[in-house]
Amino acid sequence: EEDVKEENNGEEDVKEENNGEEVIEEENNGEEDVKEENNGEEDVKEENKEEEKKKEHEDGVDGEDEEEDEDELFEEEFIFKQIILDHIDMETIYKFLITYRMMEKVYDNIDKEFKMFLNEKKKFKKGQSTTKSIELFNKAPESTHVVYPVQGALLDLAQERMECLMAHLFGVSKNEYESNPTLKTCMSCENCTFNKSAKKVYSKIFNELTTIYQNTLVNFVNIYFHEFKKYFTYEAFEPQQIIAKLILNYKLINSKLDITQLFHSIQYDGYLKYDKICNESVQESYQMMTKAQQDLQLLCDRNISLKKYKKIFGENYYTYTDALTMVPNMNIIDGMNPKALEEIQEFKSTFFFFKSIHFDKILTNCLMEKMYFKVKHDDPKKELRNKKSVCNKILELYAKITMEQKPSLKSYKMLLKNRVTQKDFEYFNTKKREKDESLFLNMLKNELMEEEDYNEFMKQIPKYYYLLNKEYDQDEFLQQIMEKLTP
Repeated sequence: EEDVKEENNGEEDVKEENNGEEVIEEENNGEEDVKEENNGEEDVKEENKEEEKKKEHEDGVDGEDEEEDEDELFEEEFIFKQIILDHIDMETIYKFLITYRMMEKVYDNIDKEFKMFLNEKKKFKKGQSTTKSIELFNKAPESTHVVYPVQGALLDLAQERMECLMAHLFGVSKNEYESNPTLKTCMSCENCTFNKSAKKVYSKIFNELTTIYQNTLVNFVNIYFHEFKKYFTYEAFEPQQIIAKLILNYKLINSKLDITQLFHSIQYDGYLKYDKICNESVQESYQMMTKAQQDLQLLCDRNISLKKYKKIFGENYYTYTDALTMVPNMNIIDGMNPKALEEIQEFKSTFFFFKSIHFDKILTNCLMEKMYFKVKHDDPKKELRNKKSVCNKILELYAKITMEQKPSLKSYKMLLKNRVTQKDFEYFNTKKREKDESLFLNMLKNELMEEEDYNEFMKQIPKYYYLLNKEYDQDEFLQQIMEKLTP
């Protein structure tokens, strides 16, 4: 029996040893499982790293493409601006801007379609697009490479390159080359590679613009203007109101500022308290304010976006920018849907093209140049004569566009000539600004207006509000000028 017990004990020892081996194997298996998990995690990390690198590369490429597109866009806009300034008169630019505003109202809420258009435009430029829907771009894209003849410094800015290009195309005197800092770096040449390629670029861009309707640009504007005009109603202004509004603009626009940032409503009565709410500390807490006061306080920040602004004021209102460019207050005729008409749909791709190069900013800049800055003169009498001449032209155009039966304007023109003086045109703010030359570039980059300038413009909105509502006695300037302009 004892021998049997010993044998049994021996068997138990073997079992224990086997159990020990099994434990060791389990531990080893556990370690292997851990290793496999670690390897799996490492594989995931490596995959993530690869994805991150790939994403960084794609982002970098996209960033480069966006940067290149932005540079190209700026150059394109400078070219179009120069073409318009050189080849179109003030009246045509004025009608062109009104036409663009009508197009904006007709083709409203087109963000999705416009994004698709921009993508197709990029593909066209890279020769990758297969669609035939964009008629404004060459079917076989061709790039013209311009080597700028520089000496010393490089011409880094699109504006500088344009100045150099235009100098060669249209010719400048030797003195201008020596006195102009930009042209000093741009060598004069008559029969050089730069001059030939510059002419090619200019012709290509000009043809792209003028062949939109296979006719001259002036005829193109007239056709589009009359096609869209018949679908709109216009707020009627009396002749003296039209002249007074333009004189009011002259008193405010002293320097070259980006007025396209002033998308605010001049019909909102809350602006009558703008100066008080925005320039004085409000004692009430935000919760204690009325809804109107809360909305107005948001506008004290010049960073407010157009999208946020429209949430407060709605879509249809008369903008400050339109008042400053003398664009009439207009709305689509009730019950009409011109966007659904086939003949209007045909113009949509043209509007997309204009929108893609910020044509409203190009036209606004050109109109400001012709309407407000080219009239300036060292001789005050000549400057006054120039301003009155513009007032007469705009009065004729404004009345013809907005009035079904245009009244006789002769008496109002005589009152403007004989009663309105240089003092009536004096600026509200005589401060001189130093950044006039960079206005167009600032507009393209959407650089914010300085706070002082922003507040100066906003404080003057009540004058426009009283003018629209014929409450002339509420403002000293309006009361005086309307007395002079009323027969």
